[in-house]
Amino acid sequence: SVSAGATVQWVLSGSAIDYSSTWNNTATLDLPAGYFDPLLVTNSSTVSVNILGADPRITKQSIDKEIRAGDPVSYRLTLSNPPGSTLSEAVIRDTLPAGFTFASTTSVVLVGGVTRPVVTNPAVGSATPEWGTFDVPSGGSVIIEFVANTPAALTCGSTVYSNSGRVDYEVASTPQFRVFDGNLIGNAADDVVIPCPPTVSKS
Repeated sequence: SVSAGATVQWVLSGSAIDYSSTWNNTATLDLPAGYFDPLLVTNSSTVSVNILGADPRITKQSIDKEIRAGDPVSYRLTLSNPPGSTLSEAVIRDTLPAGFTFASTTSVVLVGGVTRPVVTNPAVGSATPEWGTFDVPSGGSVIIEFVANTPAALTCGSTVYSNSGRVDYEVASTPQFRVFDGNLIGNAADDVVIPCPPTVSKS
């Protein structure tokens, strides 16, 4: 029982996971039967805590920076897991530019004790190839190189063909994801351009 005017305080403590997240903690007062409270809204309170952690990183790089329309283009996806927790059941995805399609996987390199319990690979012709599944320990990384086909009708000149990468994974059974957005200003590592051929005129 709590006397009128008295205060009861509980202190909870715990350890945060190593990745950025938001914790929401809600405390609720349940009143005894027969007790009337005209302000039930004051019987619950939520506190949110932002955890600043060391997050995994997915990056995308075009190995071929300049191509001709219709030529294949090579890319590299890199998943890096900084010191901290293990990423479980990670799936690496890529979103190719419009008209580009997956052709083949050149290599999948596992670094720092990474394992691949279940092997899934993209289907030829996919516009959103994905590779899985990876268990990535603290400090581990996955490097994927692959080839995509490009349409013959691509525009040459100033058009920049950008694409993005994404990794979905679990930390302590909690689903999370990280994205490399190739369309953002400053994310030029994935860009591919098609130079226009020189023109010859005679007068």
